[in-house]
Amino acid sequence: LTCIIVVETMEVDTAVHTLSKRQGEDFSDLFPGVDLANGDVRLVTVAYQTKSNMTSVSADMLAERDAVYKRFVANAEAFRKELLAKGARFVDFIDPSTGAPFHTDSATTLTETDDRYRQFGFQIMELGCCRAIQHKSFGVFVLVCAVLVAAPEAVIQEHMPLLSQTQ
Repeated sequence: LTCIIVVETMEVDTAVHTLSKRQGEDFSDLFPGVDLANGDVRLVTVAYQTKSNMTSVSADMLAERDAVYKRFVANAEAFRKELLAKGARFVDFIDPSTGAPFHTDSATTLTETDDRYRQFGFQIMELGCCRAIQHKSFGVFVLVCAVLVAAPEAVIQEHMPLLSQTQ
């Protein structure tokens, strides 16, 4: 399921992806001790359309990244709190500034250009000096964030608007 929501002047594309057993195993190193391969785990991607091209480093681009990351963390915390209150078995999100799980101790990361994002409709571009993620509609004007959830899809869908809030 995909939903594009306009937030202020920024578009946010959220999508819920049910992880197959194999995909769950691919993410298990991020969350030691959590069974991600039992079929009830979903990856929620949150793609923010940016004004800045994310392949060109500039002061404006870095400031925009910082603002979007702060927004995502606040929204993901609210989303997590609500889902855990509704009985979700597991909810954690990837810290967009480090690639590490936000609430789980892990030696593994999921960077924004990790090849695992290809499974969920994103392209990873090799630019010679670096890599960039590309969204089907936003191109490289995008920041992609992720939340992993073990909860019924109906509960996730009910609280998806929390991930797109402006404040």
